[in-house]
Amino acid sequence: MTRLLLLIVAVVFAVVPAAADARMVTNVFGQNGRTWRKADQEYVSGYGAGLYDMDADTWTPLATTGFSQDSQSSPWNISGDGNHVVGIAFGYNDSFKGVVAHAAIWDGIDKVNLLPNRQAFDGRACRANAVSYDGSVVVGWQDAWIWTEEGGLEYLQTHVEKKLGHALEDFGIVSVFDMSPNGRYICGYGMKGGDPVAYVFDLHTNSGVEEMECSQVKANIYPNPASDEIHVDLPFDGSEVKTTLTLVDMRGQTMRRLDATSTSNVIDIRDLARGIYVLDVNANGKHKTFKVFVK
Repeated sequence: MTRLLLLIVAVVFAVVPAAADARMVTNVFGQNGRTWRKADQEYVSGYGAGLYDMDADTWTPLATTGFSQDSQSSPWNISGDGNHVVGIAFGYNDSFKGVVAHAAIWDGIDKVNLLPNRQAFDGRACRANAVSYDGSVVVGWQDAWIWTEEGGLEYLQTHVEKKLGHALEDFGIVSVFDMSPNGRYICGYGMKGGDPVAYVFDLHTNSGVEEMECSQVKANIYPNPASDEIHVDLPFDGSEVKTTLTLVDMRGQTMRRLDATSTSNVIDIRDLARGIYVLDVNANGKHKTFKVFVK
């Protein structure tokens, strides 16, 4: 599954007469801001979300909602672990009495989860803009909201004021654009005194020690498989949460041990034999292990 989810695509097509000179293109969006544009060889109507496998040069459609406009969907971001795609999917809404755009999370390719669209009563769309590395936190609009596995969906204004403890006063959050891969920071814009103002929020403000430890062990491990080095990204540095990274082979022999002093850590594996290893992330006694493939 991870190999298929290297890229996400937002594809928009239109019906064009054969004699028309207009050239339709497909935009393919990947990690690190890379974009590919490819001329379409066929014209179809509608637009749909899909995954592109670079090695096999094949498209795989993402799941639909099963409603009349189920072909209309659009992905906007992909999690770092390659297992979650977020964006828009259309579905029927009882209060609106019609089909409306909902924020969507695709897990794999054959399941889509629609998040509640609280603006559906007047036909407004809802979209998921960004997702954390492991898919546990999603942010989007309208209006600016945050979704977590534990707490579900809530307005970002409420979340920032009540959970994070920020007194926003006359600053109103309008939208959220992006999130750091470790799920700690989000950015966007709001309105203050009639003027648009950018913001960056630390979602772990006021987090307790146990909550910080639980977040810390949800490390981002990449690339995997790896041949030269393994990157381990964490929400907190060593001064905030004491963290030890230990890489062992399948016999239990310790091959590498590193005290994580930064949120971005690198383990050199160039002299290790090919095979399967286990990386243990220890945050003040809380552990989580990850399989690592050395090629």
